[in-house]
Amino acid sequence: MRMIGIKEAVQAALCFAQELYGLQDAERLTLEEVEPTDDERFWMVTLGIPAAVQPVELIARRTGAERYKVFKVDAETGQVLSMKMRQAA
Repeated sequence: MRMIGIKEAVQAALCFAQELYGLQDAERLTLEEVEPTDDERFWMVTLGIPAAVQPVELIARRTGAERYKVFKVDAETGQVLSMKMRQAA
C-alpha cells in the first residue's frame, strides 16, 4: 500500500481550497501546519485563507484578516475528506 507524502497532501489541500473558493491560483493561501494523525492514516493540513476570499457558492458573514481551515487528507488516496475551521491561538 503506497502512502502519499507531505508534499502530495499539501497539494491536495491547496487544490481543494482553490476549487472551493474559486481561486485561479494558490498564492493567496498560506500553509500554516501539516502533521500526520497518530495512526498515520491521514494528513492534517492547515491553510490560512484571507477573510476576503469566500466560497464560490456561500456568503461569509465573518470578519477578520485571515481564517484558518484544517483539511483532512487520506494518506492512501490523497482525497480531501473534510475541512474544518481552526481557531487561531
